[in-house]
Amino acid sequence: MKKVKEEKNSELRKFQLTLLEILDEFTRLCQKHKLTYFLVGGSALGAVRHQGFIPWDDDIDEGMPREDYEKFINIAIDELDDKYFLDCYKTNKYMHLGFMKIKQNNTSAITSYSKVRRDHDGFSIDIFPIDYNQNKDSIGVSMIAHLSRAILEVIKVRNHNLSFKEMQHPLICLPFFLLTNYRIQKIVNYLYQKDNKKEHVNCAIYSNIYHYKKDIYPYDIVFPAKEIIFEGKKHYVFHDVDKYLTGLYGDYMKIPKEEDRVSHSFSKLDYHHGMVLNTKEEYNKINRK
Repeated sequence: MKKVKEEKNSELRKFQLTLLEILDEFTRLCQKHKLTYFLVGGSALGAVRHQGFIPWDDDIDEGMPREDYEKFINIAIDELDDKYFLDCYKTNKYMHLGFMKIKQNNTSAITSYSKVRRDHDGFSIDIFPIDYNQNKDSIGVSMIAHLSRAILEVIKVRNHNLSFKEMQHPLICLPFFLLTNYRIQKIVNYLYQKDNKKEHVNCAIYSNIYHYKKDIYPYDIVFPAKEIIFEGKKHYVFHDVDKYLTGLYGDYMKIPKEEDRVSHSFSKLDYHHGMVLNTKEEYNKINRK
């Protein structure tokens, strides 16, 4: 396959290569423990259309079946290289997302829309849990997605020092301010998993903050994993990656106009300074009461 040309003088390419180092650590643990993982979203699109990163992309998205996702968290707490920090509800009491990240210590990536944060802001890759449901169009699915997103705002307010007025769902969120961040995350994880049954026919990434309805697909689109090349190395995507990408992007092989290309708009990238956290130490500090 054609290999993506490396732009040696590009700051973006330098950043992408750093993300690949984080990805290598993630896949090392997955392969060691025989866990299933897939490139999803823009990363899957990049693998198919460019055999690597979309040239203007600045992140990596992975998906894992819920069972393997939870196994990975416990494995990474003990085995993740000290160069990295596992950012999830078990290691970071300010984590306000429904998925986990692996972050590189001693780095900092600040977006133009970032506010004051209390946690690790290092370079990272995103890892989403894949759950299951019976009917993608049911009211229950919509409620899970919207309620979980709403109550996670409580942690976001605490983490980013936002005001109550800046919340999108203030009335729904109000009772959850009485709970610890860890309890809130436990509730969200329960909501995501409440319909998980092997006989259910759809796979869902509820924690996708942009388009959860597009991130629900028949089981046979996802499994079994399909091998692909990403940046010169073997990786995996969904079994019917064409149907998956068509559902997300339409004519996904068409290169979008420059003004329609989306990235995170980092205002500052620091390769040598930033928070350093050790996963085991942080994990032991969390109050789970």
